[in-house]
Amino acid sequence: MKPRQPKDIIKKELAIIDKLTGKKKIDNELLHKLRTTYKKLRALVRMQLGMGNAKVLPAFLNKLYKTAGNIRDLLLHVEYIKEATREKNSYPKAYIKTIKKEAAKHKKKLKAHFKDFDKKGLSKEILDALPKEATGTKDLLRWQRQQYVAIKKLAVKAHTDKTIHDIR
Repeated sequence: MKPRQPKDIIKKELAIIDKLTGKKKIDNELLHKLRTTYKKLRALVRMQLGMGNAKVLPAFLNKLYKTAGNIRDLLLHVEYIKEATREKNSYPKAYIKTIKKEAAKHKKKLKAHFKDFDKKGLSKEILDALPKEATGTKDLLRWQRQQYVAIKKLAVKAHTDKTIHDIR
C-alpha cells in the first residue's frame, strides 16, 4: 500500500469539514467531528512546518473551530446542569434558557461561517504556506522517525517537565 501524500490528507480533512458545513442541524456530534477534524489538520500542518509556527492555518478555520467550541461548551454545560439537578426534579430553567439563547447566537455565527467556507481556496492557501520540500511522504516518515527516537529517549530518562516536553 502506497503511503498517502500530506497534500492528499489535507484535502481529505478539508473535504470532511466541507461536508459538515453543508449540514442543517448543528448538534454535539457535528461540533465534535468539526473540531477533531480541525485538530488533525492543524497537527499535520504543524508537523510539516515544524513546531515553531503556532499560527499555521488560515484565520477563517480558526474562527470556525473557536465558534464551534463555544457552542459545544454551552451545550455541554446545559447537559451538566440538567444531570446535576436531576435528583431534585428541578433545574434552573431561566438560566438554561439564557445559555441556550447564547448558544443560538453562536450557531448563527457558525452558520454564517459555513456559508463562507471555500474548500478549494483554503486548500490552496494551506498548501502554498507549506515549503515545497515538506509536502512529500519522505518528510512525513522522517518526522515519524524523529518522534520515535524522542519517545525512546524519553522512556529511559527520569520524567521531568523538560523531558516530557522534549518529545514536541
